[in-house]
Amino acid sequence: MAAHFICPGSVPVIFHDKQVNCHERFIDSARSLNVGDIAVAKLNLPLPPEIKCYRFLEDPEVFARLFSWVPLEIPEDAIEILDESKLPAGWCADETRISSRSIGDAWLRSLRTVVLAVPSVVISGEWNYLLNPAHPRFPEIQIGGARPFQPDPRFS
Repeated sequence: MAAHFICPGSVPVIFHDKQVNCHERFIDSARSLNVGDIAVAKLNLPLPPEIKCYRFLEDPEVFARLFSWVPLEIPEDAIEILDESKLPAGWCADETRISSRSIGDAWLRSLRTVVLAVPSVVISGEWNYLLNPAHPRFPEIQIGGARPFQPDPRFS
């Protein structure tokens, strides 16, 4: 949640499931984490299980066992950056997932590059990297060992 979004408990927050059903909740309490524009909030009622929300774990050790990251070194000339203007309208909505997927499928078959950088649906302004292990240059990617993800202690 963005810290600038903290609102009075009388203002509803609407969540949508994949069937576009609305689930109205109210914020019981919220606080800024003083890290960028991030805040955490407690809702007045739990959300249905089909709505995936991830809460911070109380025990950082459990969090570290569940999440890890792998460093990669990729030659810059091995990456194709997908031009967001070439994506279909509404590319980040559930309804257009098939048309977005077809772009990735065509890239995979073409063997143009070993990596395709695509805009993130989840985090606006960020990128996800698709790797093609069938590409002849795949062995050039240096893959490090898995490392535990250590969240900033201010998130607990």
